[in-house]
Amino acid sequence: LLYTGEDRNAGTDSLLRLVVSGKSPSGQLVEDTVVLHDATPDSFKPGKVAQFDRSLLAIVQPERLQISFANDKGAKNNYLLDRAELLNRVSNERFTFYGGRWLDGAASTLDLPVAQSTIYNISVHTSNMKHSGSNAPVSLTLINAEGVGSRPLRLVSNAKRRQSLLGAQKKAFDKGTVETFALEAEPLEPLTKIRVSTDGSDGWHLDKVEIRSERSSKTYVFPCHRWFSRDKEDNLFEREIDVRDVSREIPYTVTIVTSNDKDAGTDAAPWLQVTGKSATGEERSETLRFWDAEPDSFAKSKETAFTRGLLDMAKPHRIRLGIDTKAAKNTSWLVDRVVFHNALSNDTTTFVLREWIGGKDGPTSREVALDPLEMYHVSVRTGDVPNAGTNARILLQLTGAKGTTGEVALDQSTLHRPAGSKARDLFER
Repeated sequence: LLYTGEDRNAGTDSLLRLVVSGKSPSGQLVEDTVVLHDATPDSFKPGKVAQFDRSLLAIVQPERLQISFANDKGAKNNYLLDRAELLNRVSNERFTFYGGRWLDGAASTLDLPVAQSTIYNISVHTSNMKHSGSNAPVSLTLINAEGVGSRPLRLVSNAKRRQSLLGAQKKAFDKGTVETFALEAEPLEPLTKIRVSTDGSDGWHLDKVEIRSERSSKTYVFPCHRWFSRDKEDNLFEREIDVRDVSREIPYTVTIVTSNDKDAGTDAAPWLQVTGKSATGEERSETLRFWDAEPDSFAKSKETAFTRGLLDMAKPHRIRLGIDTKAAKNTSWLVDRVVFHNALSNDTTTFVLREWIGGKDGPTSREVALDPLEMYHVSVRTGDVPNAGTNARILLQLTGAKGTTGEVALDQSTLHRPAGSKARDLFER
């Protein structure tokens, strides 16, 4: 069985020669040559599986397979082999030879060793955000700790198949959906990363990929939360994604508070680098992106909370907040503070910025390394004289031996007025 690759130029009409080498019943190394004269013009079209029945002289244990063109002049001498399989019809043993490489002028012969294989159950999660779905073709490569990668695995979604059968108006990888695949590939565990790519023809926002190996029963999670697009984010449509042990994540609520100053808000895409200590004192750092932000999430006076997991980070002690101003109208941003709430320990850590980020001459990121802030409860008593009350904006600044808080607006009182109160001013007499 010869499996031709899915690439649109993968097929060939050339004559192929196969040289199979392996062990005879006596243990000797022997080889036999097969020329596929009975191939049809359609045998090696993209995505096709071609079957040929042959007898191999005295080979009971195939070890290597060499594939080359048989000098068919005028034929198309380019061919992408996905894999080849030899099935022994006596013992019912199957021998797999993984390709994933081109047979062309640069490589006149493919020399493939016999390989073991395993089934990988792959779940592809498309983000649940506007315009996140895509019809672009997607391929995935598995990579292990030694940097050895599998052949690229073409992911043909169930939605795409349904679309061709039913005419449904649905993206192949639609917004908020999970597409599943069962693909056979060489065993490469433990997996450490994957390479995901599209052709960039249709923008796609990938949430994550989960892969379960039937060989080891282990599940690998690869969070992404990035665009694959020619005109979004960083314009990349191929990314390598590291595996993540989500069981070690500590859940946080991250709240970003934009100042209420004039023009403080932004529509730029922010990122947040967080550094902190693990429970054992090890320093860790990772970067958060806010793919799930709404268009007004960072508008003036807005407090927006996001749920994120930080890997083994019990307490953050330093942050760097930045923005990507590409395609943004408001390229400057004044952030009041960033608050982290650890859902496990119930601890809250607050970082105060109150400095501009971006703009024409400003830095595109700022770093803050502070101890958690103290909470101050401020009581303001308005004088009991005629016309003492006011609705004016009141600013408060605290100054101590270690510095100043900067001006803080007293915009909202936590004191509830009694029922029936006729108070008209925020600071009433």
